[in-house]
Amino acid sequence: MTEEEATYLLNNGTRDVINLKKSKLLDVKFGEKRYMICSKKITDFELNKINKAILKINNFKIRE
Repeated sequence: MTEEEATYLLNNGTRDVINLKKSKLLDVKFGEKRYMICSKKITDFELNKINKAILKINNFKIRE
């Protein structure tokens, strides 16, 4: 997400973003693509939930 989006969430988000941390990643290129970077502590359940949400969004975009 953009720095502006992260700042907005940190300032106006719900309890869901309580553990959100904003970091500048110098090796990730700036542009339209979005990258999600997870800790190695992520569980298989959480990762599957994220992957299913991404597939759902991508399928919706394809049908538009």
